[in-house]
Amino acid sequence: MWVRKPLRCSSLLLFLFSCDVFAYSLDEILRTDQYILVAQQDGFTFFETNVPAEECPRVATRSKNNPALHFIYENVHLFRDPTGVFPPRILMVRAGKHNSKYYLTVLPINSTEIFTDGSETRLEFFDKRTPNPDSRQKAEFIYRKTELKFTLFDTSNRIFYMDHSTPISYRVEKFYLYDDSQGQTKVIQLENYYNASSETVKRFDWIEDQYAQKFYYKEEVENVTTLFEVPMGIDLIPYLNGARAGTKIGELSAPGKTENAFDGAFFTLETRQPVSGMTAHFSRLDSEDQMSCDMEPVDSKFAILNKLFIIR
Repeated sequence: MWVRKPLRCSSLLLFLFSCDVFAYSLDEILRTDQYILVAQQDGFTFFETNVPAEECPRVATRSKNNPALHFIYENVHLFRDPTGVFPPRILMVRAGKHNSKYYLTVLPINSTEIFTDGSETRLEFFDKRTPNPDSRQKAEFIYRKTELKFTLFDTSNRIFYMDHSTPISYRVEKFYLYDDSQGQTKVIQLENYYNASSETVKRFDWIEDQYAQKFYYKEEVENVTTLFEVPMGIDLIPYLNGARAGTKIGELSAPGKTENAFDGAFFTLETRQPVSGMTAHFSRLDSEDQMSCDMEPVDSKFAILNKLFIIR
């Protein structure tokens, strides 16, 4: 299903709606036709490019579940070099099911091999049948203190944030990621912030935009869900703990949880009620245009982690 607001659409056919006027494409929302969509659905990584006009990306119409035996998929980040010298990579964050560790794994992306046959390719980095989740990729681990709320990664200075805050306490860990002489990514803990307070920050849906070099978060302002931005390259801690406020930039028209952003375009996931499916939305703040795609599970169950980011 694709929608261009404020047009009214009808005639459902497969995943597409036909509108009376205007052809619309994902390229218009992204403001470029030079991109690769990277979708991380639990242990499966999908790549897609050249999405035709009036069609939804395939990665936004299906979700594949991968119930791993030894770990839980927590998050995934685009690890890019702002100078453009080195190719982009994937930063995977997982939690061990049977130990108190978080695993950080950096995976290469070889786009020249992905599209050699001209079709979408799936790379399965991890497999539930693998006895050791780190047998194929080396991983750095961080000892887990409490449950993880979210993670953020600033590629401009390679600072990685882990938020473990609860309704009654604030806890954030700050790390620096660097590559050693062997090309392996290592982790150094810089600081650990903790405050046992009943007054926690009412900010949510924190995401990053590695191309616009910004972080975004939502906050309820006079009963309106409002979007704020914070530039990368500065210490994010005062914004995470509420000491400073970001710049108010408006309201997203797309409903659901904000999952990622790409140079001003936003990707959100909305759970349909009753819980029978999900809807993926692509939208912008500077335009009313919006693409919405119905997402269905491949094997009856949705992936626990459904993340999508874009490489250009």
